Amino acid sequence: MAIALALGTAGCASKTHGVAASNGRYPWFETASIKLNDSTACCAMTLSKNRFVATQSAIDMIMSAYGGNLPLKPAQVLDGPDWMKTDVFNIDAQLPQSLSDQVRQPLRAVGPGPGVPAEVPGSDVVRQLFRSLLTNRFKLQIKHEKKVLPVFELLLAKNGSKIAEDKVAGSPCRITDVGPGKGLRLNVQSCDFDTFAGLLSGMPELRSRVLVDNTGLHGRYSFKLHWTPEIPPRMRRPATGAQRSLVAAHSKPPSPPPFITALREQLGLKVQPTTAPVDTILIQHIENPARN
Repeated sequence: MAIALALGTAGCASKTHGVAASNGRYPWFETASIKLNDSTACCAMTLSKNRFVATQSAIDMIMSAYGGNLPLKPAQVLDGPDWMKTDVFNIDAQLPQSLSDQVRQPLRAVGPGPGVPAEVPGSDVVRQLFRSLLTNRFKLQIKHEKKVLPVFELLLAKNGSKIAEDKVAGSPCRITDVGPGKGLRLNVQSCDFDTFAGLLSGMPELRSRVLVDNTGLHGRYSFKLHWTPEIPPRMRRPATGAQRSLVAAHSKPPSPPPFITALREQLGLKVQPTTAPVDTILIQHIENPARN
């Protein structure tokens, strides 16, 4: 699995220098380049002490900028032109000193959809950067509205949570994949549950709906999760009789359970579909800076 998050240790084009914040609410960039990405490859971002490089569509930037603890889903971004979803931009910006001072370690996020869960170091800087670019370069104007949408509700299972609260103070949140081995594994270390819920919301099994966290878990936790990923129907191939016989003839360790089952059995959490009022972003105005 390519986890959407990794923490490190150390064509038409538009380019503007000295872009000043239009309303003083968001930081401004010494330099900021925004160019169309002809390959439509999306999405990635790298944040270092002085530089922010990203490949993003406008809708992904909006979902990251205004998502809060849980990233927004496409269904929460209403109206707006088609290019918000189809045009992908290469962004290369020099951080202003006010944000550079907040970066404690480099951050890299890869994969589709909004990239950075809430408490990961640097996540707030990324949200401010996207809001600045959207406000100053894309001329974005939005309105917040509540709307009833299909959601996945995250709850405690019948017998309650199986994860213990992490009492070690000051440990940084880390989410890593563990391998090699059968199935997929996550190792979560000293993370606020909101951060883990944000990661869950981007999993293929839960990506189709907004995830609403009603577990009541508010502490920091360390645990591992092991599951077998869902295979899209177009990629499934039925086993032949010979293949089934071969599997039966060679005893192998059982595969880990599906994702939703693993949540229940290993963490004491359950997911159920329902509807609920959720925050949405209504696009009132937006401009394409690489086509103007």
